Amino acid sequence: LPAKMAPSSGFQSDAQSVLKEANDNAIMSLATSADGKWVAVSGWGDGNVSVFNLQTKEEVRVPAGVGFAQVAFSPREPLLAIEIPKAPMVSRPATSAGVVAPPANAVLLWDLNTRQVVREVAIAGSCQGISFAADGLTLAISEVGSQNEVTLWRVADGSKVAGWSVGLASSYWLPSFAVTDDLAVAATVTESNKLRVVNLKTGQELWTAVASDQAITALAFSPDGRMLASGGAYADPVIRLWEVASGRDASNL
Repeated sequence: LPAKMAPSSGFQSDAQSVLKEANDNAIMSLATSADGKWVAVSGWGDGNVSVFNLQTKEEVRVPAGVGFAQVAFSPREPLLAIEIPKAPMVSRPATSAGVVAPPANAVLLWDLNTRQVVREVAIAGSCQGISFAADGLTLAISEVGSQNEVTLWRVADGSKVAGWSVGLASSYWLPSFAVTDDLAVAATVTESNKLRVVNLKTGQELWTAVASDQAITALAFSPDGRMLASGGAYADPVIRLWEVASGRDASNL
């Protein structure tokens, strides 16, 4: 989003405009509306999500609790899903097993037209990712807590449709989660560098694979849901491609 690098660097990008300077805050989550008119930006620690109109450059600030919030736009309606952390990470209580438990959070559905929250979905733990189905009727949320799950929610009334365990969650602080457009298959990260692919119709694990030399920081499905891309960054700058049906590494095919 910044049009320039640091002044001392001497570099300048080809960006046509600036919506948010990089030194305002670290950008942790970003989403664009289906009509291409809006972009939502979540930073670290400022307690707000900035929603920009790309035509008028208007900025709307939406309160989003503490920490940083995951954001996702509906592909069918003027709705923005926003994670609302309920408590700072430093105040998480320890469980009987001695493990620090993530706080219970919520996901808000915020209407772009009315600038109002129209629905709140209460989730059991912290949110690692949010995604709408292509038809806009269902919302998938990756939840990390005592039970690490991918949960499905009906957008119309906020009711829970299904929830499937996805095993241990990555301890890495960057969220990594992806689902197919029809919400039939999800990919999540376990053990930092290992990905797990799950059938969201049955909860069955399809396959697992070590996908990075260090840590997986990004996952994305192809529009037809047949391929999965994983990125490691840092010590492992390779983007790998996986056949979803078989789990075969197709990077070199």
